[in-house]
Amino acid sequence: MDKWKAVNKQKKNKAWILCDSSKISASDLKKKAQKVQFKIENSKGKIKAVDVSSGKCKHNSSIKIKGRIVTVKLKKGAPKGTYKFRITVGGKGKIKKTTETVKIKVK
Repeated sequence: MDKWKAVNKQKKNKAWILCDSSKISASDLKKKAQKVQFKIENSKGKIKAVDVSSGKCKHNSSIKIKGRIVTVKLKKGAPKGTYKFRITVGGKGKIKKTTETVKIKVK
């Protein structure tokens, strides 16, 4: 079974953003830092990712981009809430620029 789930609608002329998990349990996060990965498919454009969370959820994560995979690491002990990240994939060839805000829930 494939672990990746689509975040946005998969259109022919847009990049596809896939997520390995959109929920994290707060009890796991109390014990150690947790990672969530996003995979970019159907595009060769440049990838950017920004933390757009509000309030207490901001500044509790780090973002790394390696190849076509964006890794978001939530700090140990990060508070419950909805963490938001804006992923932008630049246009290249027939594929248009794609921007998607993805949410990770910590419950």
